[in-house]
Amino acid sequence: MEQYTAFSQDIGYVKTLENEANTSIIPSQKIEAYNQLANYYAVFNLSKKADSVLQLALMVADETANRDVAIKLLINSSVSDFNMWSNDQTFERCKSIIEKGLRYAEETGKINLEVQAYIKLAGLYRRRNQLEKAMLFATKAFSAVGDGVISDTLKLDLFCELGNIHLAKADAVPAYKNFNTAYEIAYKRKMPVYRSKIYHCFAELYALFGDKDAAKNYLLESVRINQANKNVEGLFYDYIDLARFTDKKSYVEKAISIANELGNRRHILAAKKMMYYWYMVEGKNSASTLNYLYANDELLQYFKNASASGLIFEKAQIYNYSNEWDSAIVYYKAAEQDLVAANASHAVLGLYSEMADAYKKNGDLVKAQEYYKKTYDLAAANNNLAIYKNVTSELASLNAASKNYALAYHYAIKADSAKSRLQENAGKDKLALLQIEREDKKLLTDVAEAKRLLDRKHNLQIMSITMLIALFFGLMMFIGMFEVSKTFIKTTGYLVFISLFEFIILLVDHPIVAFTNGSPLKIWLIKIAFIAMLVPIQHFLEKRLINYLQSRSLLEARRHFKFNKFWKSGGEKMAGKPEQPLAADTNSSLNFSKTFREADPSHGPPRDDSGQFF
Repeated sequence: MEQYTAFSQDIGYVKTLENEANTSIIPSQKIEAYNQLANYYAVFNLSKKADSVLQLALMVADETANRDVAIKLLINSSVSDFNMWSNDQTFERCKSIIEKGLRYAEETGKINLEVQAYIKLAGLYRRRNQLEKAMLFATKAFSAVGDGVISDTLKLDLFCELGNIHLAKADAVPAYKNFNTAYEIAYKRKMPVYRSKIYHCFAELYALFGDKDAAKNYLLESVRINQANKNVEGLFYDYIDLARFTDKKSYVEKAISIANELGNRRHILAAKKMMYYWYMVEGKNSASTLNYLYANDELLQYFKNASASGLIFEKAQIYNYSNEWDSAIVYYKAAEQDLVAANASHAVLGLYSEMADAYKKNGDLVKAQEYYKKTYDLAAANNNLAIYKNVTSELASLNAASKNYALAYHYAIKADSAKSRLQENAGKDKLALLQIEREDKKLLTDVAEAKRLLDRKHNLQIMSITMLIALFFGLMMFIGMFEVSKTFIKTTGYLVFISLFEFIILLVDHPIVAFTNGSPLKIWLIKIAFIAMLVPIQHFLEKRLINYLQSRSLLEARRHFKFNKFWKSGGEKMAGKPEQPLAADTNSSLNFSKTFREADPSHGPPRDDSGQFF
């Protein structure tokens, strides 16, 4: 294998993976080592190295005819991800990786993997802001499903991706409906991890309207779910997004702490980037921001690897937010040529917008107007309505200041039009969302009421079973008072104890499922341990009770307790028949004497001192 040396990264970790990949004779271990190394390089924007290592993993998969592994590598590898700095070449490389996985999935008839590939392609085009193509691949994913059965997780991914595409188009209502459909699936299937993910989607949706309080509330609900289910990775994403929407440093610190606890390099880098942006935007001090950047080698290397001018652009941003506009403009100009040549449209749009603001704040209105015009053209080409509105307003103000009233009026009209469109869309979408939310609240109320009635029904059934089992044991004791066969007693005892212990298993089943989050392996292991404890107890109690019933103790007790006499005596009393005195009844006296002798044979009838009867 060609030896790669990462720049400023964990050389020891890289060497370990390289050695494992080179020396392992088990294909699955070799593939996993290559895959981990490719993902590690992808974290630090070393895309060429990541791609080369991924190709080595694919070669091993192809040689061993393990097509399923190859498909999953192609579709799920983080090598196929890209960021705002990615150029056309990087985009094409990512797309070709996923498309290769899609071809393999189609050839082998793996519907789930085929749908997953279409979802990945839709996401790829969405991040590239090619929303029509993104929608096309999302539609193809639905078509690929057809009448086939796909996993619930894929359904959720598909609805979330479709919602994100609508969100990118600022179509709030269809975005909300798709997110809501995904939420209903996750709720019904009891999938808390995906409920958390969908709450993040709702947060992004409300942030679109500038409603950060609603966005924060959704994220806090996600925190509650992840804490209850001990989903540490979910908590990391919660705190990252809470930091984005609230600008609170404490959330960034929590994200860094969780990332270090997980030992996940991608999460650690993401948390450090968030802290770096906090220093830049909230701290507004170039010295402290640069100190933090240069104190974290992995973060510094990430920006260096992003593009030839990635670090230069970051320095321009640092000086811009610190109100040091002269220095910011110098670094912006240094980054401009490389970004334009790389055809990274998102990065160029951001660059032009930032440069225009920097020139304006620095007092160079001619240059500001030039770069606002460049921003205007690029925003119109990319259909970015929000930036388009801001830049037309700035152009109207600058042209008015230079007394070019015709152009000022022209841009003012465009600015008003863009503002009206945004307000109109926001107003309609907000109203529609309120209506949908009312319907959803009613639906949730109905669901809660149905659940309450179902719980009540289940509780009544449990009470009925409890009473029935108690009745069974009572009947066994009653039957033991009569002369029945030992086989009948054994059979009855066996059935009663089976009913009892199956009822116990029924009672613990729900807590076990909740504790294991429905994991079949964990449920199986816990039930084996639980039943292993119950079976000896069942055998012991069953044996003791059946032996007691077979001993005929209850039968002897019944002989001294005459039901017919009890019933007859009770009947006579109820009929009002007078009782005769015992002394006046000779038969009664004889019966008493006989009973007394039977009770104690050593006694005879009562006698006086001469031996005569009384």
